[in-house]
Amino acid sequence: MENRLWKENISNLKKSIWAYTICGLLSSLFGFIEAAVNPVGLSDLFALANGDVSAFAPSVWSTLSTVCSVLVIVGYVFFFLSVSKFAKMQGDAADTAAAGKLRTAYILLLISVIVVFIPLLGWLAALVLLIVAYVFMLQSYGALSRSAVLQPQARDGAALLRRCTIWTIVAVLVAIIPLIGALAAFIINLIVFFKVLKGWTMIADGAPVLPDEGMETAG
Repeated sequence: MENRLWKENISNLKKSIWAYTICGLLSSLFGFIEAAVNPVGLSDLFALANGDVSAFAPSVWSTLSTVCSVLVIVGYVFFFLSVSKFAKMQGDAADTAAAGKLRTAYILLLISVIVVFIPLLGWLAALVLLIVAYVFMLQSYGALSRSAVLQPQARDGAALLRRCTIWTIVAVLVAIIPLIGALAAFIINLIVFFKVLKGWTMIADGAPVLPDEGMETAG
């Protein structure tokens, strides 16, 4: 008997990854275009200090970037719901705790996307939340890759996801660099995206053996 619930849940989880990753990449791309087309200079900052906000009026590119960021939030919510089910499906207490850390990480990622809209220091708060979230993800995937009960293919998938998380952290830090940083982060995240899908596919294919299936094998 195939563990269909395990595979169906991870299928939904992968759909949410498609949603928040594509929207995130588009948001970064539109942000890069905005920075290239409408660069902010010292004169604009001085004008802002004097109360003139005309230079900071939303453009088409900045508006598109904001819309995509909102859609990222929607994707994170769907991932959170799927990973919550994933945690409940674990047959081992250590694996449940590890999946729970992944769920916490996505709560922090969701908050980071929201606080980035806070003027001036929002980006700094978002950066701190991102780093903490990715630390939780590293711990979660690392623990799942050493699981005592998961199938070898699922453990290998978790190990791949851990490596993807490391590269995602690199992309976050690179994105801070003006102009070129956004483009470099876009390229890194695009590559990582396909690796993440592969990692979750490996976990799906390494679904735990159900009792009935084990009995059939033994027979």
